[in-house]
Amino acid sequence: MKPLKSRSTFDLTLLIIGWMFIGAKGIVLVRFMLGGILFEFWAFRWIVSLMLIWGLFMSGVGLLNWGGGRQAAEFLMLLFG
Repeated sequence: MKPLKSRSTFDLTLLIIGWMFIGAKGIVLVRFMLGGILFEFWAFRWIVSLMLIWGLFMSGVGLLNWGGGRQAAEFLMLLFG
């Protein structure tokens, strides 16, 4: 088997599109790579928002390197909130 190639930009685009179309109903499709395994599941919007914000602050890495955790969290709040 070939290892799965990371398509993080593509997956992020799908995630954002998923938020735009499905987020209004309060349920979103979550996709992420962990150890070469693709995880995909449905979750409530507020749970995913908490997970993303917590992950950004704990890692100290901004969303797509956009200047740190606080700006990334504000971006997420504006985009998904």
